[in-house]
Amino acid sequence: MRSIFVGVCIAVAAIAVFWVESSPAAATTPAAAIDKGARWLASVQGADGGWGQDSGLSNGNDVANTAVAALALLRAGKQYDSNVERALAFLLKRVEASPADGLAITNVQERRFR
Repeated sequence: MRSIFVGVCIAVAAIAVFWVESSPAAATTPAAAIDKGARWLASVQGADGGWGQDSGLSNGNDVANTAVAALALLRAGKQYDSNVERALAFLLKRVEASPADGLAITNVQERRFR
């Protein structure tokens, strides 16, 4: 019984290795993966220039998500300069509207857990 179990485990491992090596995802280069991610980020940028946790579907865009997405697009190449400029305008607008008498970057005072 033990030898059957070991044999099945070896067969499953061999099939898994073959499947992973033959999948298109294994052939993806880092540059192609970066480009795919950057194109997706650019496609879900909100109308206000920001990003949020809802892929730009509502007004839930915030400073933190926008800053990280803008940095990624900035590093992805010049073709995303217009997206980065819109993101910077979003960030500046939010920061300039923040309370002057505190440490908060924005006037949003909520926490989101998903």
